[in-house]
Amino acid sequence: MTDEEFVAQLQVAVNDWVYLVQASGGHIKRAKSFWYITLFDFVNGVATPRRLPSMSSLRLTIPQPGGTDVTIPLQDFDHSSKSLGVYSSPSNSGVGQVDAIKEKGLTWAAKASSSPLRPKEVWHSLTLQLYPSMFFGSNCISADPQYLDDAIHSVYYQSLSSLGVNRHITRAFRTLPARYQGLGLREPNLEVLSAKICVHIVTLVRTLMMVLFFTSGI
Repeated sequence: MTDEEFVAQLQVAVNDWVYLVQASGGHIKRAKSFWYITLFDFVNGVATPRRLPSMSSLRLTIPQPGGTDVTIPLQDFDHSSKSLGVYSSPSNSGVGQVDAIKEKGLTWAAKASSSPLRPKEVWHSLTLQLYPSMFFGSNCISADPQYLDDAIHSVYYQSLSSLGVNRHITRAFRTLPARYQGLGLREPNLEVLSAKICVHIVTLVRTLMMVLFFTSGI
């Protein structure tokens, strides 16, 4: 089977799915649509993913309500795209989500430094605005722990002056609990780990409840 024949089968499946969405009153917008396909070339027994330029001839379309078809963009396997508020890619590097978090945090830090807010008020903004924004979807982060740590601490570094703290304090004191004379800023890798553990616990509880439901004969 050639690549084109494989994509043709994908096209049939996509059309059926879009028609079902349209039948229920929905609409698939091109602006929110993209697709990935991971193809490999084998050289001396080693699989190497193909890059986008070598797959530029592949096309996938989505039917529109007016009867026309529009082409949706093909993304490279390591290109991070936003879906449900989280950036991800088939390569699962997690870099895209971390870069988005860093950009969001640095934007907040720049606004805080130019605002008339007092340090106490900036702390409130950090807790109630920045933290939920940065750590949303943290259970999906799969980036290298050091890469995540460096990204978040670059945000902390830019924010310390607005928080009324000398930004040149030892890095460890940023996330050290207040009982040990630290600032108590959130440790990024612990946030990610705790979020993943919570997801696993919720999944386990739901599975056990389903097992009990069906085995009890209710």
